[in-house]
Amino acid sequence: MIHKNELNGADINTGEMDAIRQAGWVFRDLAGWMRAYMISSFEELSDLDAVRLRLTQMPMEFGNILRLYFGNEMADTYTTMFSDYIASVEAMIDAQKNGDDNAVNGYMEQIHHNLHHSSMILSQINPFWKESEWRALFFRYLLLTIDEANALLSGDDRKSAEIYETLLSVATQMANYFVNGLSQYIDSNMSPVQ
Repeated sequence: MIHKNELNGADINTGEMDAIRQAGWVFRDLAGWMRAYMISSFEELSDLDAVRLRLTQMPMEFGNILRLYFGNEMADTYTTMFSDYIASVEAMIDAQKNGDDNAVNGYMEQIHHNLHHSSMILSQINPFWKESEWRALFFRYLLLTIDEANALLSGDDRKSAEIYETLLSVATQMANYFVNGLSQYIDSNMSPVQ
């Protein structure tokens, strides 16, 4: 593992680049596991708790790569926000399943606040990540997740599959934006957070 104090003036090695790419793919993984959560919830499958457990592990995995480059405090803050996002989306899906529009609206407000704050924090820690770009990607991702939930809930499997394919495309854009921005940050020889 590369330590923060070894980064200043160092080129990105293959192992480090692989770790960065893997962290970026969390957005695709999230799309897949959130889809599994929706299906398990809507169909009342027995694997719901296992799927939920996997979703709760994702923020820590992502936070660990941020910790390496931006320090413990920022990584802990972002990990908490990512965890809150996942919990709010799960709760919104459950409320949607139960037809509780008031709860859905409340969770949507929480999610919007979370995404605005997440975009701001990422842009503050890395000048190669722009708040407006993260916000656009996050909200596109969220809207597709909601559309997918609606399609699944209505039983429109064809539409659900089409939306999921688009969601994976947006997740790939997010992964690329994350990886490119972090690579530029490291290549610029910026001093890591101590």
